Amino acid sequence: MSEFTYELPDNKSFFNTVTTILKSDPKYAGYKYYNIVKDGYCEISDTSNFSGKRWNAMYTSVNFYISQNAYAEHASDILVLYLESQNNQK
Repeated sequence: MSEFTYELPDNKSFFNTVTTILKSDPKYAGYKYYNIVKDGYCEISDTSNFSGKRWNAMYTSVNFYISQNAYAEHASDILVLYLESQNNQK
C-alpha cells in the first residue's frame, strides 16, 4: 500500500468553503447552519493517532467556533439541530 499523505487546508479557506456551501446548497436551506456559523471561524488540527479506518491515516479534528451573541440568538436552533443529530445516530 502507498503511504497516506495529505496537507491540511488553510483554516480560513476551509471555513469560507463550508459557509458558502451552507448558504448556497439547497440541501441545507431548511436549516439555519449558515446563520449560526457565518461570523465564526474554525481550526483544523491533526494528531499523531492513527484513525484505524484507512491505511496510515491520522485523526484530524475540525472545531467550529461561534460568538456568544450568535449562540444566544440561535440557541433554540442549535438545540434542535443537536437533537436531530442524536436521533439520526440511532
